[in-house]
Amino acid sequence: MPNSQFIGRIQRRESQFYALSWGVPTFDALYTLRAIIASRALGGSASWNAGGYANAEFDALVRRVEAETDAETRRGLIARAHALHNAELGHVPLYHMMIPWAVRQGVSVTHRADNQVQVREIRID
Repeated sequence: MPNSQFIGRIQRRESQFYALSWGVPTFDALYTLRAIIASRALGGSASWNAGGYANAEFDALVRRVEAETDAETRRGLIARAHALHNAELGHVPLYHMMIPWAVRQGVSVTHRADNQVQVREIRID
């Protein structure tokens, strides 16, 4: 099935099972909290919660994270949101995709979380 048709089925909740690979280019937990975990009732970008997880307390935490400017307070809100979601088994991750890299002997490259190669991080012995 072409990806465009498959994604449409997921968004219309016509699939009983699906696999979704999700990356966070911003390195900010809000990206996933809002788009994948928050209920569709939250609106906006909460469009990839095809499993139907919904919790008003979680959604309220997401709104607070969106508005919070104090870094420490924001981290605490994010931790509370994750703890709530995990306690309820809101989603069941089936795998954690690892992207293997290979280099020749004498060359080492830092494997960054964003899978970007930075020239300054390449070492040649």
